[in-house]
Amino acid sequence: MEKKNLFWQTYLALEEEVLNVSRYIFFTDEKGHQLETYSPVLADLLVRCCIEIESISKELYYKNKNEEINNKPYFDKDCIKKLNEKWHICEKEIKVICPNFYFHKKENIVLQPLLKAEKGTAFFLKNYQSVKHNRYEELKKANVKSVIHALAALYLLNLYNLNIKKILGFNDVKNYDLTFGSKIFAIQEPSEDNVLKVINCNLDSLQLKSSNNSPYILKLTDYYYEQHEQIMKKQQDMSNKFWKMQPELHDEEFLKIYDSKDFVMKSLYKLFSYRLDKKLSNCATYDEKKEKLLKSEEYINAIQDCSSKIFNQEITSENFEKIKAETINACVLKVVREIYIQNIGVLNEKNNCEMVLDTGDVSYNVCVK
Repeated sequence: MEKKNLFWQTYLALEEEVLNVSRYIFFTDEKGHQLETYSPVLADLLVRCCIEIESISKELYYKNKNEEINNKPYFDKDCIKKLNEKWHICEKEIKVICPNFYFHKKENIVLQPLLKAEKGTAFFLKNYQSVKHNRYEELKKANVKSVIHALAALYLLNLYNLNIKKILGFNDVKNYDLTFGSKIFAIQEPSEDNVLKVINCNLDSLQLKSSNNSPYILKLTDYYYEQHEQIMKKQQDMSNKFWKMQPELHDEEFLKIYDSKDFVMKSLYKLFSYRLDKKLSNCATYDEKKEKLLKSEEYINAIQDCSSKIFNQEITSENFEKIKAETINACVLKVVREIYIQNIGVLNEKNNCEMVLDTGDVSYNVCVK
């Protein structure tokens, strides 16, 4: 059996024992002081959880081949400290999802179990040290809350030790099982930012942003990242070709309102607004404007391409400006569909994303030309 599976099986056994205790003690924060309930059984669970935490912390410390490795490290000020420097593991949050735990306060549902653990002052660690060194006098510190926090810390460390990667669709993330097999805990849902900033063409999209409070980062797979980059290159070529063909780029009046740094939709709206306004500017009467609009290439294309019900209505002086605006919008959307919207398709592909542990050095393994 691999060591990582041995640690995980031990965790699952401890979790089952905690669940069994919850059948005899009502785990709630609603009334009274149930979280402060203590017993010799809970003391035993707290000590065993923390012994596992010490062991798995050292396992992760050695596994990650630290440059200045200590042959006799302390699990907190050496191991957890080094892991926190690389992974920010003390900031990671774990959610309590067990239906048999009747917690209502956020502080008892969303935990940062390793907070201050690198200093040895995490909530459960202080109680563990007290119980370990003077169990009889300090038994009251072996309470429900201490055990849950210790178990949550052990769960988090096991996730890093297991190093599971999940392949899934972007649209499936919100419905995905984030417990990894636990009956008590789940991870915080990873942020969508890393995927969306690629799709939205951010210049720094290769630099993966930390997942903040989730132990996991959500990113496109390397394959779909490359697919996206190829689409973007094609789109850029098509976009350049499109704009070179627009006579307005040689029109000084248009250049006064045009800015190449504008968002795509804004630039296109300026283009078609300017073009249509120019066609209608010499019309003296409403009837002349209406006739010019009806015969314009923009309106004809809009009728053919747009399903808006407004184009089934007769143009009147009351709705003229509204239909003109709809015409411009239809022209903009036509170009967007033809050139710019292809990258959205990447989001709808199956298995286009992966969830990987936030180890501080996650990157795309691609060669971007």
